[in-house]
Formats: sequence, C-alpha cells, structure tokens
Amino acid sequence: MWQQSSAPGTYNWQQALAYCENLDLAGYTDWRLPNIHELQSLVDVTRYNPSINTDYFPDTFSSFYFSSTTIKDNPAKVWTVIFSYGFVDLYYSTKKQNAKYYVRCVRGGLCGLTGDDDGDTVCNDVDNCPSIYNPEQSDADGDGIGDVCEQTLIELASFTATSNLNKVIIRWSTASELDNAGFNLYRAESEDGPYTKINAALIPAKGMATQGAAYEFIDKDARLWKTYYYKLEDIDLNGTPTMHGPVSATSKLF
Repeated sequence: MWQQSSAPGTYNWQQALAYCENLDLAGYTDWRLPNIHELQSLVDVTRYNPSINTDYFPDTFSSFYFSSTTIKDNPAKVWTVIFSYGFVDLYYSTKKQNAKYYVRCVRGGLCGLTGDDDGDTVCNDVDNCPSIYNPEQSDADGDGIGDVCEQTLIELASFTATSNLNKVIIRWSTASELDNAGFNLYRAESEDGPYTKINAALIPAKGMATQGAAYEFIDKDARLWKTYYYKLEDIDLNGTPTMHGPVSATSKLF
C-alpha cells in the first residue's frame, strides 16, 4: 500500500526514514521508506517528467526520491530513483547533511507472511539462501542452495603455483578465516579437468577470524615440461566446500 501523495517538503535520508516510521495515515502506523526495488516498481517507462502513473500518484515531482537501500559494500551511499525519466541513482555520504530529496512511504511487504529476512526482495519461501542478501540467486552447482550459503567465511589473499626443480610449489594465504576446518588441493592436466585430489589428508586450518595464515604444499609428482592446473578447496566445520582457482605452472628443471 502506497502513500499516494508525496510527503510535504524534502528531507535528508535520516529525516526521510524517520518521517515514514512516524507516519500515521489512513488508519495505519506501520509505514516505512521503500527499498530500491519497491520504489523502482513505480516507474512507468512510457511516461516522463514524471515517469509515473499520475492518475494514481498525481503530485509526483520530476526529481529524486529516497529509498531505504544502502550500497552493500558502502552503507554511506543510498540508492534513489529520479522520477524525471525513472533512472536509479546514488545519494553520496558527502551530501547527507545538505541534500534533501522527496519521499513517498509504503506499508506492508512484497512477500506477505513468508517474509524477506535478508531484504533482497526474494521471498523466503523461494529464496535459495534466505539468510544472506543474494538478489541474483546464483546457484552454480544447481543443488537449490545459493552459492553465498555454500561459501565458507574465508578471505583468500593469494593463491599461486610455481615451478622449482622438477617440482611445483603451491602457496596460498588468507586474510581471515572463520569456521575453517582446512584445505584440499586438486590437480588436472587441463584447465577444464578432471581434477584429482593430491593431498593425502586435510591440510589443517591455521588462521583466525582476525588474522589469516600462509600455507605451502609441494607437488613432487609433477612430470617435466608438463603444465598442471591446481584448485584449492576450503572446508568449513560443517563440511561445506568452497573451490578457488585454478592456477597453473609448468614443471621445469630450472
């Protein structure tokens, strides 16, 4: 349910959030600032200045309107919609104290009773990872579980393979590790595989959530002048794997 009229005046982002949260309209008090997907859904691409159905929203300004959605990796930036042509734009933190935009509030949710816990506008009952923001719903292995839910909380800093006197030295380092059980290494003779595990036992994790670690494995079975491809697999404490790579090296005498 939408507020048909724009809010009176203009607001900075914090004021916009507060306005909607405190709005008492049509007998309802559960109003909120819409997320970017909800706000963009009002755009009518067949119209401009303003790009909206003015029969239902008669006093829409051809200007910026705030959403509640911040940038994933930079919460100091906020998504907006400019209703002159319906474009999505950014509201930068450097403007937050001065720039004031228009506001239209909404109530209820896109998902009804099922909810949308991670706020990615994909309802919980069909979201392949309902606890983590993933609007793309990527699922590389097609198992119905989103890729973001299958990743361990490991930040890989480097992963290299280097030839050294008829051996290949594989090195990798992490910036941080959380709930990591350890690593496996896989080798193939072509980039597309098939890959075979080359470590006899799980390589134990050494890093922590606040500090990463460095690792090294020597592949002594590499044949001279042969190019090999390597993938690194990390395993979390629940047994969930995440694959990295590949990297490659050609075994040489020098």
